[in-house]
Amino acid sequence: MINEDEILYDAATTRIVRRAGLVGGACVVCKEYLGPNAAARLRGETDALALLEGVEGVVQLAQAPVPAGTLALEDCGGIALAQFLDAGRMESADVLPLAAQLARVL
Repeated sequence: MINEDEILYDAATTRIVRRAGLVGGACVVCKEYLGPNAAARLRGETDALALLEGVEGVVQLAQAPVPAGTLALEDCGGIALAQFLDAGRMESADVLPLAAQLARVL
C-alpha cells in the first residue's frame, strides 16, 4: 500500500496523483484540471467515462471524496504509457499483444 501521495503527472493544465486511503484503504487516482477551460475538460472527460462505464480496458470512475475540479478514477495499479515507452524500445513480440488490447478497447 502507498503511504503518501504519488505524483504521476504534473503539467500546466493537469495534475494526476495516486492517493491512498480515499476509499476503504484502496488507492484512487485523482486527476485535477487546471488552467483555461478546466471545468469544460472535466465535464467532457466525466461524460465520456460515464458512457464507457463497464468497458474492459477503460479506466472507471471512482466514488471518492475529492476537491472540486478533480476527477476520481479507480486505480488499476498501472503506469502511464509514456513512462512505459520511456523504459526503452519494445520487443516486437510485445507490440502485437499491446496493439490488440488497444484495438479491443477502441
